[in-house]
Amino acid sequence: MELLLLAAEESEGGGGLEFLLPAPAELYPGIIAFAIVFFVMWKFAVPGMQKLMDERQAAIAGQIKEAEAAKTEAESLLDDYKSQVAGAKSEANGIVEAARADAERVRAELLAKAEEEAQGIRAKAAQEAEAEKARALQEAKAEVANLSVALAEKVVGGALDADRQRALVDQYLAELERGE
Repeated sequence: MELLLLAAEESEGGGGLEFLLPAPAELYPGIIAFAIVFFVMWKFAVPGMQKLMDERQAAIAGQIKEAEAAKTEAESLLDDYKSQVAGAKSEANGIVEAARADAERVRAELLAKAEEEAQGIRAKAAQEAEAEKARALQEAKAEVANLSVALAEKVVGGALDADRQRALVDQYLAELERGE
């Protein structure tokens, strides 16, 4: 029977709106209950939630500031590191260049010292050669003098004494050296 009534109401144009809207006896107490719950929530829950949201927002903002500060510090440290690396490279290049210059200076000093020693050795060799030449010439003079004395003794037959003969030969040889 109820089905017939429902079907009759639908055919009369009721459209079933009463199924969506509750009866006025239930609607007004529901609205009042909703308003009371809304007021209590608005008065007590919303400020607490707002406070939590503000604290969360402040915490996030603080973390962002800390992250930015850390990023700035990291960039500063990176710049310092890069400048230190560049300074170390330039210092290393300077050390290498100084070592090169020192090596070149030592090489030049060694070459100059070796050249000086070679000059000294050549000069000493020339002096020794001159001394040897003079000694050989002196020996040759003495030998020539002895031979001349011996020859003169044989030719003259011993009439001249040996010292007088050597003096004559030495005088003759000195004349020859002067080119007279």
